[in-house]
Amino acid sequence: MRLRRKNRNSLSSGLTWLALLLAAALAAPLLAAPQKKKAPPPKPAAAEDPFLHGRPFTLEQIHRAVEAVAKQRIPEARLREAIQNRGLDFSLPAGELDKLKAAGASGPLAELIESQAKPLPKPVEPPKPRVGGLVATCAPAECEVSLNGKAFGTTTGGVLKVGALPAGKLAVDFKKDGFVSIQNMVTIEDGKNASAAVTLEPDRSTKEKWGRQVFQKAMAALGGDAGLQAAAFVLANGSLTVPADGKTVKYGLVARLKLPERGLFIITAGSTKHQYAFQGGQYAGNKALKSVVAQELETDLRLLRDHLLPSLISRLNTPKTKFVADGPAPRGNEEMVFRAEAESEFLDYATKGSSFCPQGIVIQRAGNPPRRAEFRFDSIELSPKLKDTDFVFKKGLFK
Repeated sequence: MRLRRKNRNSLSSGLTWLALLLAAALAAPLLAAPQKKKAPPPKPAAAEDPFLHGRPFTLEQIHRAVEAVAKQRIPEARLREAIQNRGLDFSLPAGELDKLKAAGASGPLAELIESQAKPLPKPVEPPKPRVGGLVATCAPAECEVSLNGKAFGTTTGGVLKVGALPAGKLAVDFKKDGFVSIQNMVTIEDGKNASAAVTLEPDRSTKEKWGRQVFQKAMAALGGDAGLQAAAFVLANGSLTVPADGKTVKYGLVARLKLPERGLFIITAGSTKHQYAFQGGQYAGNKALKSVVAQELETDLRLLRDHLLPSLISRLNTPKTKFVADGPAPRGNEEMVFRAEAESEFLDYATKGSSFCPQGIVIQRAGNPPRRAEFRFDSIELSPKLKDTDFVFKKGLFK
């Protein structure tokens, strides 16, 4: 029994010693390693000069610094060092460097500021305007031209050229005294010339003025007052051809005319003579012809008297008569044509001195059937030696 207790104590002692040996082995390196000294804390860095180091200078700050240098508050070398360290946060507008020099900046300092300043921004080119031109033409020349309601200029030789007009719609007005104004709308395109061409129409007053000029020109071509007066006093012999029962009958004709009022006509049918006398609105004639034939001949002869040129012109040449023409009177030997829409037609003329006398006249009258009376004068004598009694019907109606 004792032997067993001894063995148990011996085992316990052995384990205790083993634990102590392991602890000593682990602690041995720790006890053998030398201990390092702790590094001293870093010394605080010296504070930077805020003038020499900081954000780039503004233009306002540079102006103040230059003034300080000029007043010797700051050494120039210190400002130059600060500029080199910090830089500049601005560009120099035109004339700004001269202002700094005037404030006291020396040449070297001004050169440094100029070299350190930011470059000026490139100017932004505005968009190229879209423009075009206009060629305005008017007839008759010359015309006043307005653009979008504003007077612009007058044509030269009927043409006005305008450039550098903004692209878009454009109202072009043409105006001339005595003519009806016209407005044209055109579109101006970039780099192109628009065209506006008009022909102005004369107004009523201009047409009347031209009509009077044409009438006076015609009167001069007919011999003037003297020629017309001579053509108004006529003794003529010829024939009168009229329709009768589906055929034509030709009469001999003697005309004594003192226009525009008086006329005596002698109609010869075989061996019989018939007289028709006119004075103004009065008429006298014999009864030798049948009443229907006599009435028709009376109308034919009255129309002949009233449609001869001296009679027509006498009625037209009054202040109340308005002549209208679409153009001015021709110049020089230019041809002039009159068109008269009436019941009479002049076939041809005889020239007697400065006068013109129609040799063939046709009187057209409406009816059923229409009536055509053709007068033909084989001989014409102007200013004949006739007395007033030679225009009187033999029974003496006109005395």
